[in-house]
Amino acid sequence: LNPPAINGWFRGDWWLGFWNKFFTFRGALPEASVDIGGRWKDPSLSNNYVQARAGAVTVWGGDFEQVDATVFVRPNFAHAWNLDARRAGGAQRLAGSFKRFGVAAGREAVRFEFDFTGNPDPAVTARMLEGRLDDVLASLRFTQPPSVHAWGAIDGQGADYHFTGEARSPLHYFGFPLDAVNVAGAIKDGEVELDQIAFAAAGGTGKGRASLTGAPSDRRLGFEVFINGAKLDRTIHAFEEYTANRAGRPYVASPDSKFVRKAASSQLDIAISAQGAPADITSFKGSGNAALTGAELGEVHLFGL
Repeated sequence: LNPPAINGWFRGDWWLGFWNKFFTFRGALPEASVDIGGRWKDPSLSNNYVQARAGAVTVWGGDFEQVDATVFVRPNFAHAWNLDARRAGGAQRLAGSFKRFGVAAGREAVRFEFDFTGNPDPAVTARMLEGRLDDVLASLRFTQPPSVHAWGAIDGQGADYHFTGEARSPLHYFGFPLDAVNVAGAIKDGEVELDQIAFAAAGGTGKGRASLTGAPSDRRLGFEVFINGAKLDRTIHAFEEYTANRAGRPYVASPDSKFVRKAASSQLDIAISAQGAPADITSFKGSGNAALTGAELGEVHLFGL
């Protein structure tokens, strides 16, 4: 069954508008079962169900290789649940549900609610959220897609939704290398709040929170971060890599100094808070402290013997 092809069963073009917006079948037609009931003169009283399985489908802007879904559709309202979409040979998956609320005699949605869990490529997630995740994704570079749970709503006033995410493979946040991260946050009216961040970096572990606020042309990043047990040599190389990434240069590790070789396994603890423009590290203003400890420091000649 090609659902848009049975538009003639319905009065108006609301049925066609829904399928063209949310499901585009790019491959073989789906195997589907439909249960259609209602009144020709008053489609708002209809009850229309579609249960389908298809390959090569674009769902809400995201491209997938196989999709299973059950959908209820009537004018000005649609509810898709048991949505299970797979891509990258089954390695990436997205499961969940969404609801679309419209207005009488109109085709545009006034509210879109969703609840999704999975690990699709971040570029796919960005298209599905219609660009409203661009600020977050612009600050991140992954080696493997993270596992994400996102839920909330998009309406005429903006976006308001929450998310949790976990990346177990190396990644970069604003160019800084991290080994792994677990985060919880929210996006509302273009502002991003990361209120729970746990991460591993430079051989140590850390916690913190961050916020991205302001107009698109004048974004401000504020953060508080605590790092415990980082290794001195890895910290220095991580900062070098960050500097190279921000400057758009390839990263080449510099030789370790005699001091670093002597104290490489020393433990570095850092606490810092600051605010500034994400693209300019020199704009950040803040305060903090650091402590370097380890038995090896006794072998370093700082002031003669």
